[in-house]
Amino acid sequence: MSAHDSPATAYDASCAALGDAAGPDCSGQVLVIYDALGIRPGRPARLVRNFLAEGRDVAAALAADVAAIRDGSFPGAGRCF
Repeated sequence: MSAHDSPATAYDASCAALGDAAGPDCSGQVLVIYDALGIRPGRPARLVRNFLAEGRDVAAALAADVAAIRDGSFPGAGRCF
């Protein structure tokens, strides 16, 4: 689902609408752990935010990922499709 489609889908669905970089209007986000920790080789996709690179250990990086999704700051406009 794209960021354009997610608001209508999230509000009209009778179940949770999960997305992969589909914007903060979804019920939740799917992010591969390798991407959240920045341990995938090669150039990351634009949807990726490396929470581990922000000076955290693995547990804190994953907690920051969850917090950013819950407060709506991730994914931001530059990270959505």
